[in-house]
Amino acid sequence: MLRPLPLVMLLLLAFTFTTQAQETRLDIEAGPNFSTFSSSGENDFESGMKAGTHIGVSLGYGLSEKLELYAGIGLSENNFQRMYKAGNFESGNSFPSSFDLSYGFKMLEVPVGVRYLVSGDLVDLGLTAGFRPVFTSGYEGERFSDQPEIQQLFDLSDEIRKAGLFVEPAIQLSFDLDEQTQVFTGFRYGFDTVGLYEKQNETRRLHRFDIRAGLSIILF
Repeated sequence: MLRPLPLVMLLLLAFTFTTQAQETRLDIEAGPNFSTFSSSGENDFESGMKAGTHIGVSLGYGLSEKLELYAGIGLSENNFQRMYKAGNFESGNSFPSSFDLSYGFKMLEVPVGVRYLVSGDLVDLGLTAGFRPVFTSGYEGERFSDQPEIQQLFDLSDEIRKAGLFVEPAIQLSFDLDEQTQVFTGFRYGFDTVGLYEKQNETRRLHRFDIRAGLSIILF
């Protein structure tokens, strides 16, 4: 049988968690992304940034009025471009002095993280820090060039890994439509922690910038 003091403490603790528990919300988002690769060593190319797209859904659970945990799933198409100097490959060919190759691959994404919320009169500000495990397809790094002789120069030995992990800070602005619904927009930067682009004795990391827009619905 519980004594009065421990019983009162348990009731107070339960009341505290109940009163602090916040709503659970569903976020649906989409937008463009912009990808490029950096390299840890000297190389024969210059990386360029190209646009792709991403879509996703996530659930956010409020731990308090200010703090929220979230987890979700998403799909993305990621593109980047490289400019090569032809003189670094084969001599005697009628290549231009430099040429571009476009690369692309897709990712299944599973973001998790925490969001700190700052409420304003018109706009709510969310500051987010999280992780994004990713699983790639088309991981040979699909390449495109208008010139067949340049396509034949590459043997696809540089591959995108089948899985990776991103660290991602983000900023989100939310606007109330009604008591249950918000629209939001924001910016997110993903830093590749594993070197998603495989290359022996060299680390090549993907950097991705997402512009996000979507709808947030309070479920309960």
